[in-house]
Amino acid sequence: MNQYQVNRPQSAHKTKSIPNDPNIYAQEKGNPRYIHDLLLNVMTLSVKTMDMIEKLKKINID
Repeated sequence: MNQYQVNRPQSAHKTKSIPNDPNIYAQEKGNPRYIHDLLLNVMTLSVKTMDMIEKLKKINID
C-alpha cells in the first residue's frame, strides 16, 4: 500500500521532477479504480497461489 501513495517533493529543487502520483495513470486510462483493482488482483493471485501450494502438499509433490 505504501507504493501507491502520493509522495510530495520535500525540497524546492525537486518541485520540477516528475510527480510520484499513481492516480495520474488511473486518470490517463480513464479508470479511477485502477489502484483498487490492481490490489484486488494481487490479493486474489496470492490466495490462489496459497491454495495451489496447499493442494500440492496434500498430494506430496516435492
